[in-house]
Amino acid sequence: MTRRKWLLAITGAASILFGLFSLTLPGNLAATLQLQPLAPPAFIELRAAYGGMFLGLGLFYLCAAYRAHYQLPALWSAAALIGGLAAGRVIGFIADGSPDAVQYGALVFEIVVLSVIAWSMRGDTAGDGHHSGNSRRAVTT
Repeated sequence: MTRRKWLLAITGAASILFGLFSLTLPGNLAATLQLQPLAPPAFIELRAAYGGMFLGLGLFYLCAAYRAHYQLPALWSAAALIGGLAAGRVIGFIADGSPDAVQYGALVFEIVVLSVIAWSMRGDTAGDGHHSGNSRRAVTT
């Protein structure tokens, strides 16, 4: 298995597990994050935003692990997701203050995962890594 395949398989499995946890136990998720959903719409949002999104992306990452032409787009997707989470978390630290151990731990995890994704994508500065030479076609008029 290549490093990309391993990374996508692990990322996919972890995302699916987190998605299933969020779908089935939104109250536990809320307690872990110190959220206080007071009405059913809050639980629906936790199930959708955390559960549905992570389940869907996890399935994509897992499928991409076994389809070479999807691997680089899946890694870019994961990098955008994790990078966005980390950036939002840092903005929250600055704007809201008082992060707890869960928030610091999540930020460290996000930075590590983002670094591993960047490492796995190294060497692909020319596109998808599957082309060599000049890929331009001659145009005749």
